[in-house]
Amino acid sequence: MYVLGLQGSPRKNGNTDYLLSLFLNEAEKKGADVEKIFVSGLNVTPCLGCVHCEEKGGCILRDKTMIGDMYPKIRRADLIVMATPVYFYAMTAQLKLLIDRCQMFWSRKYRFRVNDPGNKTKKGFLLSVAASGGKELFKGIELCADYFFDAVGAGYAGKLVYRGIEKRGDIKARPHVFEDIREKVDSLVNPLLARKKILFVDRDNGIRSRMAEAFAKYHSGEKIDAQSCGLTVEASQIKVLESVMAEKKLDVAYHLPLSFEDALSETKPDSVILMGKDTHIRSSNLQDTPFLNWELPDPSGMDEDGIRQLRDDIESKILSLKT
Repeated sequence: MYVLGLQGSPRKNGNTDYLLSLFLNEAEKKGADVEKIFVSGLNVTPCLGCVHCEEKGGCILRDKTMIGDMYPKIRRADLIVMATPVYFYAMTAQLKLLIDRCQMFWSRKYRFRVNDPGNKTKKGFLLSVAASGGKELFKGIELCADYFFDAVGAGYAGKLVYRGIEKRGDIKARPHVFEDIREKVDSLVNPLLARKKILFVDRDNGIRSRMAEAFAKYHSGEKIDAQSCGLTVEASQIKVLESVMAEKKLDVAYHLPLSFEDALSETKPDSVILMGKDTHIRSSNLQDTPFLNWELPDPSGMDEDGIRQLRDDIESKILSLKT
């Protein structure tokens, strides 16, 4: 499983950074793949409010930071942890800038009616600190976080917030912080780590493996930690893949292709499923791992109706998996 931490404070090594690091370190100790993004260091172009995403389903701004990096990471994450101090009863401008650029996800979900395949198990969690002690101090941030998590297909799983945190290092002296973090990490991460890890391996991480990953997440996300990968990462026929999966109300856009080697470096699978006769693997790291070959037809040269039939066959195989 992959935990994405969004560090929204412009101050490195401050209270917010410390709190998020505690959370990610605990998750990593348990076996999660974690990543912390220092949002202030990103080169994010502000949202133009042009409604292009509501009309076309994608962002008109083609900046590499969002299109090539942050959108895929948000899509991939099983758990997104947002961390921010309170600035004028709101989150930092840097974090809000990134969130505004995720309007594209909202448009795909509510205008185009397609959902992240993992939306039944994907979670979002909020961490925040503030210097003052107002009763409604975190309300604005929580509302924004809740709506952001909903837009990206993550269920809002709660928060840990601390008042009276002003000077650098104040959070370290706050009692019960470690216990708070451990309790939340246990409740959020343990069930996801307990899932069976399955690699769906294709020749190029194209249509077959990505369909299998999407259907596994959608139908069995509480039992299967699915990952598609390829012996190469060319990922052909992506447009037709997105189109036929959208007919099933599933959104497979903004997933970066992953190589077989990279997939193995992140996790040791409990089983490997090969997509077709054209997929052959030799790996000394998987000698004790069960293999299954579904022997699906090669999608190269198939028309759209052929891809639809392949899609339905893959969904049927996913539904018949015993986990």
